[in-house]
Amino acid sequence: MFVLYGRRRVGKTELLNQWLRTRHHEHIYWTADRTSATSLLRSFSQKVYAFENPEVAVAPDFSYQTWELALAQLASIAKRRRIVVVMDEFTYAIESEKALTSVLQRMWDHHLKQSRIVLILTGSHAGMIERE
Repeated sequence: MFVLYGRRRVGKTELLNQWLRTRHHEHIYWTADRTSATSLLRSFSQKVYAFENPEVAVAPDFSYQTWELALAQLASIAKRRRIVVVMDEFTYAIESEKALTSVLQRMWDHHLKQSRIVLILTGSHAGMIERE
């Protein structure tokens, strides 16, 4: 797991995009928006589903029921192959879903860290790491 944070507009996203382009890793790049917790889970779920099922159109209302299920699906994918997962603007996600950091920590400890996932969290607030 890697955390990248800093002030807005300093190039965090471009740095990660450049790294992904040069390494050619299979990856999911998801950017959180300032929206509801339900919308965030839905957009993340759709990214995960589309990655695993590239030949299938994702229904616009598709969503895993919980963050735990979405992250468990990532762990399942990453048991079979290496995958880089970038959760950009993660601070927006934790503003909307207060429990997300504890869910992510639990899923990391029990499932994700034993997988082949490279998880990258980015954010623009220096207090990002101090929230939980």
